[in-house]
Amino acid sequence: MGNEGNKKILEEILFVYIFVLLLSWASFSFMTLFSGIVARWSIGCLPLLFFIIFPIFNNFFRKQDFLEFGITQKNWLNAFLFGILSGFLIVIIYRSASFYEPYATFNNKILALFYWLFLSFSQELFFRGYLQKKLEKILGNNFQSLLISSFLFAFWHLTLRFDPSWFNFMPLFKIFLVSLIWGAIFQKTKNLIAPITSHFITGLGLTNFYYFG
Repeated sequence: MGNEGNKKILEEILFVYIFVLLLSWASFSFMTLFSGIVARWSIGCLPLLFFIIFPIFNNFFRKQDFLEFGITQKNWLNAFLFGILSGFLIVIIYRSASFYEPYATFNNKILALFYWLFLSFSQELFFRGYLQKKLEKILGNNFQSLLISSFLFAFWHLTLRFDPSWFNFMPLFKIFLVSLIWGAIFQKTKNLIAPITSHFITGLGLTNFYYFG
């Protein structure tokens, strides 16, 4: 691909990412105005829906194969095992560390399952399947694309204004490191199942559950 093609891809990435930041910032700010869980979640899921819709629409419009962003049955078992092992490893290391803080709190396990499944699929489809793959095309260097996409993934978490804990260096740095693992296993397996599975296990494993007495 020539310089002109790379320039167009870079312009697309910048435009889409800036749009994602603005959409996320607005959505997560607006959802705090509501007390009802349905209203809050409906507004808060808008950026995540965009993470799913845009890559699929983008590939459909350009008549590209879904293999482009790692949706394939090829190597699925290997990818699934990579996801399971890396996910449990992250959870064990994170929970054993002195800096451990839960990623979320739920009083319903079924709700938590759907929450992390939706979160994992949407974020990995966009940040790994779309963004990281596009950067690989431009840079021709997997390591650089891994670093940049992981940085952009961590930086996006600043838009989570309903959770002030993200406005510190350490939480963002930790999510950057975890993102490096998800991006690396995606590059290794060429299958989106790997980072989705790892993300799901990590999120669920770092969730605190409480119950009303």
